Parts: sequence; C-alpha cells; structure tokens
Amino acid sequence: MNISESAADYLAKAIRRHHPEAASEEVLKYALIIVLNTLATIFTVLLVCAFTGHFIQGVTVLFAFALLRYFSGGVHLNSSVSCTIVSSAVLLFIIHIDFDYWYSGFVLDLLSIVITGLMAPSGMEKVSRIDPKYYPVLKIVSILIISSNLLFHSSLLSAAFFIQALSLTKPAHRLVHLLERRGYT
Repeated sequence: MNISESAADYLAKAIRRHHPEAASEEVLKYALIIVLNTLATIFTVLLVCAFTGHFIQGVTVLFAFALLRYFSGGVHLNSSVSCTIVSSAVLLFIIHIDFDYWYSGFVLDLLSIVITGLMAPSGMEKVSRIDPKYYPVLKIVSILIISSNLLFHSSLLSAAFFIQALSLTKPAHRLVHLLERRGYT
C-alpha cells in the first residue's frame, strides 16, 4: 500500500468513525485516493513550475488538460502512484516545451480535433456515472474546447490538447495495459 492509499484508508476510517451514515469505507477510500492523487499532481506541477518560472503556464495547462479530460475521458492507470508520476511528468513536459503555434500548434489542434471527434469520450464507463446517451454532447463539448485554441493560438494549449487526445486512442490503452501486465505501473 503506497502513501496516498494509506492516507486515504486512514481518512476513510476516520470519516466513518465520526460519521457512520457516510458512504462505505471502500467508496470513501476510492474517492479519497482520486482526490489525494489529483492534489499531489497539482502540487508537484505547480511547485516545479514555481521554481522554473513557469507558474502561469502550469496553472493554464492544469486547467486546460483537466477540463478537456473531464469531457473527453481517456486512459487511466490502475496504480495511484503511477498515475501521479506519469501525469506530473507529462504535464511538466508540456509546460516546458516551446514551439511556434503557426508551424506546429495549428497542426496539433487539427489532429486533436480529428482524434477527439473519432474517439471521445473514451474510458468513461469505468469512472463516470454519465449516461451514455450524453456521450455525443461530451464529444461536441470536447471538440469546442480544442477549437477554442484556434482563436487563442497557444502552443501550450495545443500540446496539452494533443496529449489528452492521444490518451483517447487504442494505442494508448494498449500501452497502459501492456505496462500494467508487466508490472511497470
């Protein structure tokens, strides 16, 4: 059991002890692991960005990536520690790369729109209680989020949206499944 799972277990037991009418310990623990991992990722990214002078870019990428991921879904890692490490590394990579929007970012936006149009939402059935009849709406909202960057011309957003779009694809799902089978996550 890793540190976030231990903390979630402790907190879930404390919540049940003080509020017996709360959800079961298993449900609380699962929710708390998600919250603690999200906070760990946000803290790690913002801390590194504060030291590297990219704090605003960090906030921007965290918000944009999370917003698109909420509507489009994507591959999920089973291990909470792996999720935090991979998410932090990917987000920090996005924040610290620099390229011109009109040479690369525009193409990434178009590719992201196509991938999202074909694949979104992906993996929602595992983590969301959203009725599948609303999936077409999620797809449209996802495409609109990416399309907004055609107005902003941000290479930072292009990279964030493209990486998130890649997480919708079957190769991303296969890669995660392979890594999990081999014990890397």
